[in-house]
Amino acid sequence: MAKTTTKSMAASGKKTPAKQSAPEATGVSRFSDIRMIPLNQLSLSPLNVRKVAANAADDAELLASIRENGIKQNLVVHPVSETGFAVDAGGRRLKALQQLAEDGAIPTDHPIPCLIEDERDAVVTSATENLQRAAMHPAEQFEAFDKMIGESRSEDEIALKFGVSVDLVRRRLKLARVAPEGTVNLT
Repeated sequence: MAKTTTKSMAASGKKTPAKQSAPEATGVSRFSDIRMIPLNQLSLSPLNVRKVAANAADDAELLASIRENGIKQNLVVHPVSETGFAVDAGGRRLKALQQLAEDGAIPTDHPIPCLIEDERDAVVTSATENLQRAAMHPAEQFEAFDKMIGESRSEDEIALKFGVSVDLVRRRLKLARVAPEGTVNLT
């Protein structure tokens, strides 16, 4: 991940007025403005609707993916103090980043891309992220893996990039060999 020096308003010591919503108070557009917030200023929001932990294998895959590729999707947060933010969406990503910091792979104050929102939107944001998702279809996986093989990447490298087993990559690539190009209709 590229290192950045961008500071959030909270990190710069500016106060957020209590009566304004976070987007108004910080000048953050709720649709596009991402702020870099130090990892050690982030904590899981009690308003995050996900209470049942994902299985350990899924968490291990996410950790491996972030370790290899960096974080590709911002967290969504709301301010809880002048320098603290609660993560409403991206709790698993937060835990993976905290593990990377604990392992010494990134500094504890590593800048993390975050969309700042109003606390009143926290439950809706958390529920939306957890309800409005769909797993990638195996056919989509094999097409992605097959394209990477075409780019001269190894099965081991693909597995490492996605945090999955080499065996899974091989199984998906077998699908690519069985289904001639263009015969898989994903719609």
